[in-house]
Amino acid sequence: MVNIRATFEQARAEGAVPGWLAFRLIEIGEALFYKERSWETVFRLAAVGGLPPGPLADLVAWLLIRQVDQKRIDAVETVESVRAHFATGVMPLTVSYRFQDTGHHKAAARQATI
Repeated sequence: MVNIRATFEQARAEGAVPGWLAFRLIEIGEALFYKERSWETVFRLAAVGGLPPGPLADLVAWLLIRQVDQKRIDAVETVESVRAHFATGVMPLTVSYRFQDTGHHKAAARQATI
């Protein structure tokens, strides 16, 4: 949803789509279960829902060259921030206790990988 929202907001800001249509497309994306959410599904539902085909086609063409990958942008910025932080000479945190690998921890770790 992050990429869909960022892309439609960018399209609106650049005048590639009217604000009301960007808002409606974001609503369509938000209504979808995350595993079913895709560009194809959003545009299909928009067309089935009676949104104007001309602006939708124009937006699909715009999307092919201007799609925003906000997740990637955020990840790159995070890595750059961490690198900059370490470049200042910050040392990793050291603690005075010893971690106890309990049965509860092992169960939680197994659950996290499922």
